[in-house]
Amino acid sequence: MADARIDRGSGVIKGVSLVSVGEARGYNQWADRKTLDQVMQCAKQYTGGLRVKFNPNTFNHGDGSLAGRIPGESLRVIGNAGEEQLIGDLKVYEHLASKEYLFEIAESAPDNCGLSIHFGGVPEEVDGKTYARCEEIFDATVVDLPAANRRGLFKAGDQPNESMTMTDDDVKKLGTAFATAVQPIIEKENAKVIAAFRSSQGQTDDGSPPSAEEASAAGCTDEMSPEEKAAKVSAWRKSTGDQPVTMKGLMAFFRMTGGKPARVSGDGEGAPGEATGGFEKLVVKYRATGMGAGKAIRRAAQDDGKGYGEWVQNGRPNIK
Repeated sequence: MADARIDRGSGVIKGVSLVSVGEARGYNQWADRKTLDQVMQCAKQYTGGLRVKFNPNTFNHGDGSLAGRIPGESLRVIGNAGEEQLIGDLKVYEHLASKEYLFEIAESAPDNCGLSIHFGGVPEEVDGKTYARCEEIFDATVVDLPAANRRGLFKAGDQPNESMTMTDDDVKKLGTAFATAVQPIIEKENAKVIAAFRSSQGQTDDGSPPSAEEASAAGCTDEMSPEEKAAKVSAWRKSTGDQPVTMKGLMAFFRMTGGKPARVSGDGEGAPGEATGGFEKLVVKYRATGMGAGKAIRRAAQDDGKGYGEWVQNGRPNIK
């Protein structure tokens, strides 16, 4: 979509928004359809097009040199009732020093800037609201926070990152698609991956001594003898470690990693709080002595391997 609206060869950025219906932030005024129509009629009075300024160093309103123009014939109002926008095509001057920078912003981050118009007129009170009225428009400026263009540089339907919020249904659909796509690949390579991992740990798949990670995941404790630990890890390998990846397992993994906010890992700082499980209480205890989060978790895992394994299988929830 970005490539389609940026015509570098012709030096045109298509469909830039001059003003949108809604609140003009910082001015205690609103824009309605009448505002848009007045702005459009005033802008069309310039035979050479509406002047557009740009200062890449300040992004200040009214500041900067002439960067281009918006021809009157390209101006049009789009959008459903209550969501209208006045848009036009910005023709960037060929010899503008910061032309490539302006194109880069328009292509990669159009929601980080927009046009702010400079016009004059007497506001109108309608149903307790103050609406901006345009009797004369002077110019438009590319700024980083346009008052009357909350959606950014382009019309709403063109925004590539208009919303980054996913609903529960979106998460489920994406999780299903993810699991369906990767399951055959993982199942095919499952044995190779396990063998490679154990080989990197200095192990083989022939009943060799377990690694510390495997012992913890299997629920081994310090009180167990080496034989007991070996037997427990062997059972864990057969029941969990060597099982092919299933759709159910992939969905659980996706929900665990994709449905929760990022958490601090390693030796990040943070005050310890309350915890319910034995392993978590150990982590809190060690944090209280001044240990970092990562070190406290490793120390608690040595004391309570089973609890650590359960904590890992539960998705490593935050310890409070």
